[in-house]
Amino acid sequence: MYQQGLFINRLKDIYGMHIDYEYILEKSYRRFLKRGDIIIDVGAHSGRHSQHFVDIVGESGRVIAFEPLDYFWRITSEKLKPYSWFECHNVALSNYNGVSEFTVARGTPEESGLKRKEYIYPERADPEQVQVDVRCLDNYTTNLEGVSYIKIDIEGGEIDCIKGGIDSIKKFRPILSIEYGWNGYSRYGYKKSDIFNISKSIGYSITDIFSIHIPNIDEWESICDHVAYWDFFMVPNEKLKEFCQKLESPFPCDTESTKGV
Repeated sequence: MYQQGLFINRLKDIYGMHIDYEYILEKSYRRFLKRGDIIIDVGAHSGRHSQHFVDIVGESGRVIAFEPLDYFWRITSEKLKPYSWFECHNVALSNYNGVSEFTVARGTPEESGLKRKEYIYPERADPEQVQVDVRCLDNYTTNLEGVSYIKIDIEGGEIDCIKGGIDSIKKFRPILSIEYGWNGYSRYGYKKSDIFNISKSIGYSITDIFSIHIPNIDEWESICDHVAYWDFFMVPNEKLKEFCQKLESPFPCDTESTKGV
C-alpha cells in the first residue's frame, strides 16, 4: 500500500500529472450510498458534493450541510433550494458551542478554517479574520433516525468535529471521509497518530482514498503525510468487509484490527 502511494507521488512529481481527489471521493461514495440515506456534509463550500448527495438520496433521504463562510453558504443554499430534503447551516463545526475567530483565505478559500493552516500557496492565500458561530454536530442529530455518511473537509479541524459529534457517531455508526494532513491538524495541536487512535477507540478502521485498508498504527505512520493525498475513510469495523467489497478493494481478514468483524 505504501508503495502505491509513492507511485502516485512519482506520477505527480516527475510527470506533472494532476489527480482529482474530489472526483475519486465522489466515485467512491456513489458505490455505497443509496436512496433514502441521511448524509452530513461538513465543509460544504460551494456545494460540489452536496449536489451529488441530494441526487443520490432523493426525496426519501436527507442531506444536512454546514458551511461557515457567508458567501459560500448563500451560494450552496440558493443552488440547492429546490431540494426540500436539503438544509445548510451557516456555522462551523467543532467540539464546543460559541463564537470564534475564523481565518478566511481569500485567495484560496478552500483552505479557510478555524485555525490558520500552513498554506500550500502562501503567496495567494491572503488571509483575513472574521467571526463565525461554532456548534457541535451532536446538536443537529437528536431527531434523526440514522446517519449513513459524514463527509468532513475542514482544513485540520476534523478531530474536533468528530469529538463534537462523538455521540452521534457511536450511535449511528456512519462511514466518514476525512482530509488529514500535517499542515492542517498540527495547527489544532494534534499528531499524526491521533486520528488513528481515536478511530480505533470507537471501533473504526481507516482506509485510504482508494479504499485500501490501513491495518495498524505502523502502516498509518508510514502513509500519513508521506504520500500525495490526505483523503481517508473511517469505517466501522462491522461494516469494513462490505465497504471493501462495494469499492472492490481487498479485505485483509487476518489483520488484528478486524478480528471479530
